[in-house]
Amino acid sequence: MDTIIFVSKRFEIRNDVVLSKFSRSYHMCKELSKSSRILWVAFSRYGGFKKFNLEKNISVISYPYSSFFDYLKLLGGMIDSKKPKIVIATSDLWTGMLLLALKHIMRKEFVGIFDFSDNYLSYVFYKNPFCKLWGRFSMLLVSKYMDFATCVGHNIFEAVAKCRGSRAGLVKVFNGVDFGQVRNAGKSKSRKKLGLGQKSRIILYCGAMQNNRNVNFLLKSFKNIEMKREDVMLLMVGGGDDLKEIMKMSKVLEIKNIKFTGQMPYSQVKYFISASDICVIPNPENDFTHYSFPLKLVEYMACKKPVVASDVGEVPRVVKDRRNGLVFRSGSSEDFETKVTLLLDNISLCSRLGKKAYKDVEQKYTWKKVLKPLTSLVFNKLL
Repeated sequence: MDTIIFVSKRFEIRNDVVLSKFSRSYHMCKELSKSSRILWVAFSRYGGFKKFNLEKNISVISYPYSSFFDYLKLLGGMIDSKKPKIVIATSDLWTGMLLLALKHIMRKEFVGIFDFSDNYLSYVFYKNPFCKLWGRFSMLLVSKYMDFATCVGHNIFEAVAKCRGSRAGLVKVFNGVDFGQVRNAGKSKSRKKLGLGQKSRIILYCGAMQNNRNVNFLLKSFKNIEMKREDVMLLMVGGGDDLKEIMKMSKVLEIKNIKFTGQMPYSQVKYFISASDICVIPNPENDFTHYSFPLKLVEYMACKKPVVASDVGEVPRVVKDRRNGLVFRSGSSEDFETKVTLLLDNISLCSRLGKKAYKDVEQKYTWKKVLKPLTSLVFNKLL
């Protein structure tokens, strides 16, 4: 059985992508481990060196943050000893630069695959002028000289193809859902478990509490809805750098029926989704959202919930308005409030959209199906 080395950061927005077993990286490793051994090298800002077996055919080395040259030495030694035919990197552009340095400077022999799961240039690190310049340089090199690349959506695919000068070697690997982890647990049962009232019509936002996700827009729009009806509640699930600022804004707006949970274990997410009546993704158009494929989108749909989402990034390709959800014009409070109110007033429409959303996810967006282009590339062409 061949060995594949997989390189990533261990923590993303304070989530342990290794032990939580829900991340894109985890599902890539899990799917590839069915026919190969995976050595997952996860660079961590928390804790020291750790080595353990995650599950069958997946072993993990958690390595503390260090210098780029220390990482080169570490990975170079692993490549010499394990002799992998394939090394996959993701999480940030610097992991891609590691692979290029290993191949083209240290002359290590392997096939390199880089996963563009986001527009990494939109990350806070690259806002600094020097880091931004370095990021653009890295984006160009990784796109152009990596053997193969996987892209989370159409927009990032085209951006990478432009830098690469060709679509050759690029494959689309969307985000997916694991029905073993995310499935409707029953609204009444979930509300009882979470201590939520049975009568309120709950609007759910589940995700990072960051200003680039348009959370303040959501608060202002919900305030307008709340002023017209008393049966609604806004449930805000997730943590993030801007959580305190967002909570302060909710007080300034004098929103009455709102609940912030903070960061929650992933195992609890299905209960919050199940407890809701409507799930929202209010993303604005920016350098992050334009290239993103929200994981929560397919998780909402997998729980048979009607989604109201902005027409940004990959969303319009997944959500077909009035067919399996509702799409609103990004930044338009009027359009958003109209769509949410339509669902609040029409339970049968909620049910119809939710059922169709579930069917679409089941047919197109399970992890096994979305990862097929990657597994086909690896096992049919490279190994």
